[in-house]
Amino acid sequence: MEKFVIFSSGGQSFAIPIEVTEKIIHVEGLTRIPDTSDYVLGAIEYDDGILPIIDLSERFFQRKTEVTSDTKVIAIKWQEKKNWISCR
Repeated sequence: MEKFVIFSSGGQSFAIPIEVTEKIIHVEGLTRIPDTSDYVLGAIEYDDGILPIIDLSERFFQRKTEVTSDTKVIAIKWQEKKNWISCR
């Protein structure tokens, strides 16, 4: 039986297969990236590199996520690349 990580963003629920999920962490050390799309919240250091934080609420619903101490990101491996998404 396949398992999923379920999260919400922009008032909607989403599910990602657990096998692509690497880690769920609090947002810390977020660095803004100039001249990027509005849905790119910034980037953080992870493992040996820098990964972008994507705001799904902004990307899909044009509602920016307020980053608070409760905001978390889910590190996923998608199409052989590591990516992050924000959720609350």
